[in-house]
Amino acid sequence: MALQGQLPTSLGQLPALQTLNLGSNAFSGPLPVSWGSNGGLQNLSFVDLSKNGLTGSLPSQWGAPGQFPVLSQLSLDTNRFTGQLPSSWGAAGTALAPART
Repeated sequence: MALQGQLPTSLGQLPALQTLNLGSNAFSGPLPVSWGSNGGLQNLSFVDLSKNGLTGSLPSQWGAPGQFPVLSQLSLDTNRFTGQLPSSWGAAGTALAPART
């Protein structure tokens, strides 16, 4: 059975969280903007949200300097995002940039 519904914003209030693997579920709706605000996920190094039904645009706040400072892997493939990759995701000093395959 797959997890479903929107991603809980409360996950952004877990500063000790290091790994978040919620791929291959039935989550829907947008990525929570709050996850990339106030530096609440400073220790997050791995995020897999692939193979869900996530929609909307990618939040520019996630690429702000100082957000996700140790993030080394972000998997968002096989969702239904719209728009372009925010320029903030490729800014110097941020970990968020598209993987080249």
